[in-house]
Amino acid sequence: TSEPCQRVYKIVYHTRREVYEIISDALSLTSDDSWVEGVGGDNCVHNWNLLWTWSKPKIAWDELMVWQRVNHFPSSKELTRKDNLKRHLARLRNIPGRVGDYFDISPVTFTLPQEYVNFVNEYTRQQENGADRNFWIMKPVGLSRGRGIYVFHDLNQVSYGECMVVQRYVVRPLLLDGYKFDLRLYVLVTSFHPLEAFLYKEGFARLSTEIYSADPASLNNRFIHLTNSSIQRKNCTGSDNEKESSVRGGTKLLMSYCFDRLRQSNGINPEELWEKIVEVCVKTLYSVQCVIPNHPNAFEVYGFDIMFDKDLRPWLIEVNSSPSMARENKLDNQVKTAMISDTLNIVDPLPIDRVAMKEVLSRRLSGRSTNATRWHGSKEQTLADDLNRVLRGRTPRAVGEMPPKLGGYSCIAPSPVYTAVVRAHRG
Repeated sequence: TSEPCQRVYKIVYHTRREVYEIISDALSLTSDDSWVEGVGGDNCVHNWNLLWTWSKPKIAWDELMVWQRVNHFPSSKELTRKDNLKRHLARLRNIPGRVGDYFDISPVTFTLPQEYVNFVNEYTRQQENGADRNFWIMKPVGLSRGRGIYVFHDLNQVSYGECMVVQRYVVRPLLLDGYKFDLRLYVLVTSFHPLEAFLYKEGFARLSTEIYSADPASLNNRFIHLTNSSIQRKNCTGSDNEKESSVRGGTKLLMSYCFDRLRQSNGINPEELWEKIVEVCVKTLYSVQCVIPNHPNAFEVYGFDIMFDKDLRPWLIEVNSSPSMARENKLDNQVKTAMISDTLNIVDPLPIDRVAMKEVLSRRLSGRSTNATRWHGSKEQTLADDLNRVLRGRTPRAVGEMPPKLGGYSCIAPSPVYTAVVRAHRG
């Protein structure tokens, strides 16, 4: 039986045992020791404070109470499904003039089969203009971890049996010691309207395991051109990236260590890279702000994949829902566990007095109050008194009010960068 003000968490992970383990471990690291694990599925109505699910939660959103938080927004696929993200970014990119150029943050992308003719026209245009290496990458719209992805340079190689996106390949990527890499970053969104988002200051540089080559003959070599860890770990003959240390785990490096290496070897300013990353993340979230309905009980951690080219221009590759929580090495444990713990400190679901809640619910049900299950936003004095009693005087943190414990996160919205993005769009 829970103590009066213990907070209850529930984790629905199906076959993803690693999700259960990392959330449980992260909760033990938070500044509050009142967390206890609940029992039952995700449809138990009001007896939990935090619900963390791997996939889309099966809950009645309009019945949630003010003290309950869920780790998904109802329409996140507008951001994380590749064809949807492409459409929303294109809406801003296609604005004529400087505004469109300002939102040019992702390689040219087409959705197949709907935009096949447009793709062929662009491919042909690049070919006729003598484009340096007319390479493209094909991706299924709803898959992750490198599944179904391939790089090609000949239209005869285009083949698909499902909805795909085809994206211009970044032929001149920024390299680290000759190896291609991209960055996995973690963005926590706690509100879409108004936008409130936090970017974790540490992430991963995900490296290929074979020296980069732009030779067309190399395009079938996934260990050169794809940086997904799930693919690169299968290469036993590549570089020594798999050696573990405090800055290296499997085929990943600490992002901060990667930046330091780039500073030492190429004279690149890490602060400049970080500023560009923040701008790309904010522009991406801004592109979907109008299409993802906000919900006061929702929050979500997204995995942003960003790549720099040789000119230090950042390119958004994709955004992932439920980024991998697997801890396969010390580096994973170091970054991911702390990141989830800091996430929970920011989200901070309110504890409730369960004895008081039981008494209030009993009284309201016996009186058949029409407000028994709708506690959001009512101005009745009795309801306010009941909530004050159940929450012991605490109120939810207002959107835009800085959380007292940011941990490794930095606030990217609201922020001067977000304000600049809004002004740029409005001209």
